[in-house]
Amino acid sequence: MLPQIRPMLEGLEALAFCRNGDETRSTQAFPNGVVSCDDNLLETASASDMKGPTRTITFKSGELILSGTLASSDIFDFAKGIDLFANKQGYRDIILDFTTAYPVRESFMVPAIALIREQRRAGVVFELKLPDQASGRSIFHNANWAHLINDIDHQASTFDGDGHLPASAYTSSAEQTAAVDRIMSMILKAVPLKRKQLVALEWSVSEITDNVLNHSQSSIGGVIQASTIVIGGRQMVEFVVADTGIGVQRSLGETKDTRALERAIQEGVTRNPATNQGNGLYGTFRVATLSNGRFELTSRKATLFAEGTDSVRTNSRPNSLYPGTLVICRIGCDDERLIENALMFKGKVHEPGFDYIERQYEGGDDGEFVFSMLKECNSFASREAGIGTRVLIENLLRAEPSYALTIDFDGVGIVSSSFADEVFGRLFVALGPMAFMSRINFRQVDSSVRAVLDRSISLRMSQAMSEAAGSA
Repeated sequence: MLPQIRPMLEGLEALAFCRNGDETRSTQAFPNGVVSCDDNLLETASASDMKGPTRTITFKSGELILSGTLASSDIFDFAKGIDLFANKQGYRDIILDFTTAYPVRESFMVPAIALIREQRRAGVVFELKLPDQASGRSIFHNANWAHLINDIDHQASTFDGDGHLPASAYTSSAEQTAAVDRIMSMILKAVPLKRKQLVALEWSVSEITDNVLNHSQSSIGGVIQASTIVIGGRQMVEFVVADTGIGVQRSLGETKDTRALERAIQEGVTRNPATNQGNGLYGTFRVATLSNGRFELTSRKATLFAEGTDSVRTNSRPNSLYPGTLVICRIGCDDERLIENALMFKGKVHEPGFDYIERQYEGGDDGEFVFSMLKECNSFASREAGIGTRVLIENLLRAEPSYALTIDFDGVGIVSSSFADEVFGRLFVALGPMAFMSRINFRQVDSSVRAVLDRSISLRMSQAMSEAAGSA
């Protein structure tokens, strides 16, 4: 606690504070260009069930013309067009025309990018025509889709908004770990959660992305994108992972794709029981469905779809083929007993160890988290910039209620008053003076920054005292 504030706290402990509850926010994924999140994000429905214009994919002389709403079920037609032009007709230059496509969902783009990157590896060049609609163009850049399709004409995304992570590709264990860490960092700054919930989310993302490297034999590795969304007032985490490997049917040695997908979500099913436990898809399926989320698994000529715990259905497409595996997982964040309910293997609860919080924040002293402001915050200039920081700090405090949190300001030369109020003023009111003093410590604070923090906390404290006195 800042020493200047301590004298002002005398006698304050007796006042009762009205504490703010955790906030749940619904934000657009990418400014000026993100499709809204709705229940059609994952679907195997017919075109008549979709919101927005009817979707079509047309093949014409080396050009794929895509229009209307595009989601996961359209990947089969897209794969057919890529196979026709690149493999059957031998085109080395393919035009992807998205000018009349909108909205385009990540459930379509992630597997589409996987297919594109496989053909690029074989020497095919793709020209990208972006959507005419400004918001559509924005999402292609901000979500990193344009760069992953054609990195010569389109720069990598620099988007860094709370709750949404641009798509990325990974081909090695190090890249996969980095991708999972970025997702966990995003979640921690966007969704109020307890530690066991965070562990279940991290385990699911890690297992699905690791499957690509260990089982798919994909020449291009995997592609992943993740976001946090609010549906029907419920906070959800969604991630999409795709590869262009051998597929589930070949991996499990099954003769039918639908049977392979049904087996893949059963406990202990793996192609090599001697080295693998076979719980990755099974556990992730349970995390999604038991949290009243959604789970979709597509491989080769079939799709398995489940929503909540009501039903699991499969859809066979004998005349279509997605050459690889696509997993779309939406997990509800309101079940504090997610691990106990979902990660149950051989009758025992599985509790993953050495999680993201331990790796990133546990300090040298027992019972302490260390938080670097310079590392965690991209901006100190506004209230909006402070929201993610506050949510992250609240998640760390919630993760281990007995731990102290040391906040290191090394390298931070200035913060705005609105940022300081959003983070530390609001934390002071939410925690109360005693908990704030006992659990939060500041380190290496510049004198000008210290003055801003002091003022923000004292103003919140004065406001709380006035409110308490007025209600007495």
